[in-house]
Amino acid sequence: MDEPTFDNFVVGPWNGFAHAACRYIADAPGRSYNPLVLFGPTGGGKTHLLLATAPLVRADHPGLSVSFLAGTVVHQQLVEPRPHGTVPTTLDGYGDVLLIDDVNSIVEEPPARDLLVQLARERAETNRQLLVTLSLPAPGGPDFLDRLRPLERSLWADVLRAPTRHGGAPTVTASGVAMTTCVSANLQPSPGPRSARPY
Repeated sequence: MDEPTFDNFVVGPWNGFAHAACRYIADAPGRSYNPLVLFGPTGGGKTHLLLATAPLVRADHPGLSVSFLAGTVVHQQLVEPRPHGTVPTTLDGYGDVLLIDDVNSIVEEPPARDLLVQLARERAETNRQLLVTLSLPAPGGPDFLDRLRPLERSLWADVLRAPTRHGGAPTVTASGVAMTTCVSANLQPSPGPRSARPY
């Protein structure tokens, strides 16, 4: 099997928005779409996009450090004993771009979910990119996404839903990034240049 890349990712109307958002992250990590949450059912291509993003960031931004972690590893670090409500320093050391695959075990546990939201805020405030995947349905998933909503540059991309704008095509910038509020059968529009939330 080939290594996951953007070139061997099958782009269709159902996942083009998520693909474009990850390409944008690779081009400009930490500047927008921070945090980026790829969500959808298992097998939708979330991990493929995560794995495709990392080498492009490394190639195009050699001065940035990139870390790829499994959600279970991060969950273990989040629940380690520490002063109440603080993000463990081990997560802070993962550098400029942090990619976490499958945060389901984290968002299912309220204290760990609280710390993941805090981590997302801290990374957004310091322009350090956070990109995570979340398989839905997930207990705690809607609450996690709702709590990211106030972050000005957050983006949620459903890997199996095509973004639409009032029944039409998304607005695409010169860099190929869809910049629109998404609405589809299971999504509600959200304000700003974000995607939408599942419900």
